[in-house]
Amino acid sequence: MCAVTVLGLTAAVTGASLGGPAAAASSLAAVPATTTPAIRHAARLSLLPADHPLSLEVALALRNAQALQARVQGLTEPGSPWYRQFLTPRQTTALYGPTKAQLATVERFLRASGIRIGYVSPQRNFIDARATAGTAERALGVRIWQWRDPVTRQVFYANASDPLLPAPVARLVTSITGLDDYAQPPVPLPMPGPGHSRAHHAARPGASPLTTTCTTSPPGGPPSGSCAAPAGAGNLGYSPAQLQQAYTATQLAGSNLCGPHKCDGTFQDVGIFADGSTWGTAAEAAFEQE
Repeated sequence: MCAVTVLGLTAAVTGASLGGPAAAASSLAAVPATTTPAIRHAARLSLLPADHPLSLEVALALRNAQALQARVQGLTEPGSPWYRQFLTPRQTTALYGPTKAQLATVERFLRASGIRIGYVSPQRNFIDARATAGTAERALGVRIWQWRDPVTRQVFYANASDPLLPAPVARLVTSITGLDDYAQPPVPLPMPGPGHSRAHHAARPGASPLTTTCTTSPPGGPPSGSCAAPAGAGNLGYSPAQLQQAYTATQLAGSNLCGPHKCDGTFQDVGIFADGSTWGTAAEAAFEQE
């Protein structure tokens, strides 16, 4: 059985002819949400050296986004014409991936701007590329500065504004990553395991270290004590609240990153990668009942 690969949900448009990197400012459009929020409170230091190498990833918009969203939602809804009607990667690309012409439009712009193209995904929606900081700044209309985080004291580089692309290209691009190297501070979790486990969380400034105790009875069963979720948790020993903290998912609350829906898990798609685990049909059935 092959699962649908969903790599983005953004309306796509037909590729058009475009000018080179020196296109008129009036024909430029921004690629939104491409700056890290860390720069809002960081201290700006100096420009990143122009010869600093960057590894970039350019994401292209999928076609027929609304139809794809309906199909993905219908995969798990009995009565839907798409119920368990999975697609192969090749079928997904043919129906929803960027066209060859759209991919060529973005590739021509990158090459004309001096950006070297590497790997291109088979679905045509991701381009790996390399450039120096100076080349990326000229091609994308950004300035890449070095910054210092006031809390962690981490020094990182990041673009100060969203990239500006020729409008025919910008309509085909959903994101450009690799313009910053900011590392989100990790949030440690208790180590799962049978019987009893104990872990110390990293202390925030002005706070005392926290200790979380997890117990399982019988060994390998659902966790109890402070690790137990209101409706029970899985055998790994992490409660939903702990996972939300670890992945900073609580920061999504009240944001507009989930489209017209609340960022509370409702209407959001979930992907499970179970490499080398005991995940099987029984676990899948139990998950679908959640």
